[in-house]
This record gives sequence, C-alpha cells and structure tokens, in this order.
Amino acid sequence: DLEPLLRRYQRHWYDLQLTCLGLIVEGMSLRAVQRHLRHCGVQLGLSSLARMVAGFAQVELNAGIDAGALAAISLDGAFWRVAGALRAHLYVHEVRARDEPLVRGGREVAWYRTGKVLGVGLAAEESQEAWEGVLGGVVQAGLVDNGRELFVACDGNQGLLSAVEMELPRALVQRCVWHIGYRTRGKLRKAAHREALERDALWVFKADSVAAARERLGRFMARWYEPEPEAAKSVGRKFMAGVEFLRHPQRAVRPRTIAISERYNQEAKRRFRPGRSFGSERNLQAMVRLLALRHNCIIERTDWLDHAARWRWDQPVQLTTAYQHESRPTSPYTNGGT
Repeated sequence: DLEPLLRRYQRHWYDLQLTCLGLIVEGMSLRAVQRHLRHCGVQLGLSSLARMVAGFAQVELNAGIDAGALAAISLDGAFWRVAGALRAHLYVHEVRARDEPLVRGGREVAWYRTGKVLGVGLAAEESQEAWEGVLGGVVQAGLVDNGRELFVACDGNQGLLSAVEMELPRALVQRCVWHIGYRTRGKLRKAAHREALERDALWVFKADSVAAARERLGRFMARWYEPEPEAAKSVGRKFMAGVEFLRHPQRAVRPRTIAISERYNQEAKRRFRPGRSFGSERNLQAMVRLLALRHNCIIERTDWLDHAARWRWDQPVQLTTAYQHESRPTSPYTNGGT
C-alpha cells in the first residue's frame, strides 16, 4: 500500500498528474487533454499540463536486464522540432529472437522482435560525443558488457560508428542493408532507376553466405556500374560492412537491418504528431523517456503508469499554481431567482 508515502491532502494532485500523463503519452495533444478535463469540471492551463509532463524528464526507463544474456542491439536516431530548432532523439534497443518467424503471404519475413529500450538521449546532432553519452550510460548501468562480443546493427552515421568503437570496442558492427540501398538515391543520374537499383542492392545482401553475396555483387556491378557509376560504387564500398551478419552464422541473433528501431520510431511519431513541436527540450526529454518506459513495461506486462507514479512519489511534491476552481456563473436558476 503506497498511500502512506503521500503527503497529506496531496493524493488528488498525483491522480490528476497521472491521468493527464496517460492521455498525453497515448497520443492526445495538450489542448485535447485540456478540453477533456474541462468536461470533467477541472480547469487547467496549457502551461500547467506542460509542467506536469516535464516533471518526468528524468523518469527511470525500467530497462533492467541481464547483460550476459544480451545478444544484439540496434541503434538509431530521429529528429524532432523543439522551440524552432531540431534535436536528435538517440535510442538503443535490445534485439530479441522470435519464438516463431513472422510469416506473411506464406513467406518468412521477420526473425527478430523489438526488445527493451536500454538508453535514450537528446542532442543537437548525431555526433560522436552525443552517442558516447548514450552508449556510455548503457554500459555504466550494467545493461551492456563491453568486454564481450556484442552484435550491433546501425546505419552509417560516422558519429555513431566512432562512438561504438570507443564504448563497445569488441562489437560486431552490421551496417543496415536497407540504408545501403536507400543512400544510393542521392547519387543517381536518372530518378527512374531508383526502385530497380535499390531492389538489386538488397538482393546482393540476401545471399546465404559471404561468397554468394560477393558473386551477386559482381552481377550487380555488371548491370549498374555503367548507367549509375556513383550509386554502384557506393554499394561496393559498403559491401564488407553489410555482410557482417553472414560471417557469424553461429549467432542466434544477427539482424541485418535496423527495422526494429525504425518501427519504434514510427510509434513515437504517432504520439508526437498531435503536439507537432515541443515548447521546451525538457518536455521532449520527458516524452522520450516516458515512451521508452511504456514500451519496456508492455514487454514486462506491467503498468507503466504505476511505475511512473512510484518514481514520482519519491520526488518532492511540486504543486502547480495555475489550477483554479471556478464556480459556475450565477443565473436565476441557481441564485434564488434574484
């Protein structure tokens, strides 16, 4: 029973905070939450709602796992607008093997599933320093053992790759093969070649062995080097980084893309879209961490709001001064007819 932890007369503030938090994190805008509260007879300003969210900017991710059991991670970043500027949202995912492969149209299309979010961070850009902060925090928390070989899937961001070398020196780094094909778009002579070239680039990395992939690369170059030399050379330069998963067939978890992180990013977009942009970095930080907490608690089959409440109850109570009780306007029907 957590009731004794609450200061006297403060329970309604926590109930209000958690109600608002649940609605906002599930995708409602601040204005929509404000309208909902108004229908319930509660008047609350937008700035007060924003401060309620910001109060969870340091909430724990509840990502505790056994570092020895961690087989692979996926790294990615996305950009969100904050007060007129962009901020990079960096996140680290655990990658887990599926009990059964995902089958669509009679074909196996996915062998892995999203694990927990191990770390998140905000920065002005995807720099080496920013990624070192996120990865270093994951290592210091004991979620990743940097003394063991860990399979890491990521895109080709140079800051990210340099940070992996520093913080995870024994990592087996797999370049996302989808990104290898996608990055050829900026090197095309003719836009009409885009879909065919990307499809052929992915085909190269769908081989069963490094030797077979190398043979496919030769056929790819024979077809595309003359019409699209820069795009073809781009695939060739990244070939060795794209076949790391083929070099370790003994590993149970060896993803070749960061699709898992991209799917998580789409879920974040769906919830961030009602807000369009954030008024402060602290609010964005709170939302990033709360979404990670929600994701992790779903995996654990626990109530993320309960976890957030227990964390918040350990913090000093900060009442909002914007809350006002407003009586209904007087009328002949409520004022004795005078």
